[in-house]
Amino acid sequence: MKGISPIEQHLEKIVLAIAIIVLLAAFYTQFIAQPHSINEGSPAEVKEKVLDEIDNLRRRLDGPSNVPDYAVSGFREHFASAVDDDAIGRLRIPDRVGQLPPPPPTEIEDAPAYNLPTPPLATDLQIAHGHALLATDAAGGQGNVTNDLIQRVGGRAPYDFQYVSVAATFPFAEWIRRLETGPVRDRVPPRWWGSRRLLAGVVLQRQELNPATGQWSSPVIIEPIPGQLGFIENAEQTWQPGEVQQALLALSDQQTFVQQPPFAPTRAGVPWTPPGEGLASLDPATHRELRDLFEDLATTRDRLDRLMEREQRTQNRPQRETPTRRPARQPTGGAAGMGGGMGAGGIGGPGAGATPTPNRPQPASQLERLQQQEDELIQEIIAILLPEQAQDDNNNFRNQPGPGMGGMGMGGMGMGGMGGPAGGFGGPVGGGIGGRPGVNPGQQASSAITEPTIRVWSHDITVEPGKTYRYRVIVNVLNPLFRRSSIEAQQRAENYRKVALGPSQNELANAPWSEPVNTDPQTFFWLADGSLQQQEAEIEIWTRFAGRWERLEERFQPGDTISGRATIQGPLGVQSLRMDTGSTMIDYASLGTGAASAALLFTTPDKPDLVTRSVDDDRSNINYVRLLNEVDAIDFLQEFGGGAGRSRPSGPGMPPPPGMGGMGGGMGGPVF
Repeated sequence: MKGISPIEQHLEKIVLAIAIIVLLAAFYTQFIAQPHSINEGSPAEVKEKVLDEIDNLRRRLDGPSNVPDYAVSGFREHFASAVDDDAIGRLRIPDRVGQLPPPPPTEIEDAPAYNLPTPPLATDLQIAHGHALLATDAAGGQGNVTNDLIQRVGGRAPYDFQYVSVAATFPFAEWIRRLETGPVRDRVPPRWWGSRRLLAGVVLQRQELNPATGQWSSPVIIEPIPGQLGFIENAEQTWQPGEVQQALLALSDQQTFVQQPPFAPTRAGVPWTPPGEGLASLDPATHRELRDLFEDLATTRDRLDRLMEREQRTQNRPQRETPTRRPARQPTGGAAGMGGGMGAGGIGGPGAGATPTPNRPQPASQLERLQQQEDELIQEIIAILLPEQAQDDNNNFRNQPGPGMGGMGMGGMGMGGMGGPAGGFGGPVGGGIGGRPGVNPGQQASSAITEPTIRVWSHDITVEPGKTYRYRVIVNVLNPLFRRSSIEAQQRAENYRKVALGPSQNELANAPWSEPVNTDPQTFFWLADGSLQQQEAEIEIWTRFAGRWERLEERFQPGDTISGRATIQGPLGVQSLRMDTGSTMIDYASLGTGAASAALLFTTPDKPDLVTRSVDDDRSNINYVRLLNEVDAIDFLQEFGGGAGRSRPSGPGMPPPPGMGGMGGGMGGPVF
């Protein structure tokens, strides 16, 4: 046919051919050719990848949750409690979006009652007892926390106070074991406590000894230092909207400060060290060892100063006006193991000038031997006063300010009172003695606890002079049933608002107490010398004032009250300090044969009988040794900056000694 192209003439055949080709191609790819696949490796590799994904998912399920923990009793109950009909039948909507639901109804049908164990007791108690001087803002703008601290330590300037810090070991693995004990159906669901493996607070329980009866008082809970983060076990806790999540976030982010609360901000005196470390925890034998070291150091330095002055005169060098204190030196080589040179020709060691001939050691001079002995004594004293952990913490003292608040301490939730309203976070936490290095509140300082045991401590700054106390450490854990509503009514009523869960009363009643702690009286006095012929006694009176022990030496005769006034350099300049022991001298006489048995006879307000003192007994008294050590330790730490080769911070006013810091951060928020 004319006008028809070949394609149009055979169109049906062409379409049929294309269809056959497509079908053949599909048949080939689906049934003949190798199917498409993704190479995941060998079966062993595939299994390993699957197990890794399972572990990943399990860690995410058991780890801290980022989803707000809004517990509701069920949709019907929650809706019925959130909305209701008004007078004209319209629904009333809650005022605030995201507001926590009200407490759940008292009855939920078929709700389970779980076996909720109590946490175990802390053991292995360690005690630190010492003196401190509260750091305050001289301008008067202390803030709420500082004002609370001032009232807690007595409210009278210059705010000297005694303290007792108690450390213990908490068996966290035992707490987990108790949660996982018993029939599975009765256990608290692991998903409820898996992300709540946290401590809620650490507090002290205290008893006081009645010296007249020898009986201990009823146990009392010591209020922690104002501004510290944590909770006591309290079933009546009231929460405002938003406080629950803020409290849980604070406990998680600042868990370090819950377990080991920083000490109160202090200045002057000896830096606070954790119980079991430092001067406040020394036993009598170590105190006597430290006394010998201080005396040996003083003798060595005196000999060294005289020898150096003699050499200077021999070499026609200008004599120094005052012997200077030398920083501790680390042995680095040379004839006597001392680094650095001294004078022409050098003493030995790198940089000392002449280098000794190999294999022909030069004999050490007397000066070198004394210098080495001085260094060794300094290192031994540092090891006692500032153990390794305390030295690490103390490295940050350079960055601390003057005696005002700040530079160290709490950076988390601040003071809010017992069950008070939640507040904002404070600033970043610094380092230094009295606190552990911290992080910004936005960062996570710690997550769920994984260690089997945890070292915890707490402080008592309310002890009174001349009293005897003993302690227990109570560790509260984060309650797994806190804000859980789908449980039996009675159990829900007891636990829904209770954030902290403490040990059982039965277990606590049978727990052992610490060894007794004897606090120092307001004033000490010691017999220094006496005269039998003149019936006179030379007595040292010691009183604590502005962070130091002040001493007055006076002669007394029979009938004199053992008291006096000392002129001291106080915080306000030169001032007169009254020192009154309350005791009266009766006689200075021989109780045996000769002067060797001479003794001071006196009376005290609380004892009707005569009391005697001898010079030898007072000089060897452990309290006298301890006071001498504290005086020398303050000078030593000021010289060496809390460690070998460190210098003191500089700044206006009265800079704190090494390691002293204040409480930084904002105020407000849930605390004990």
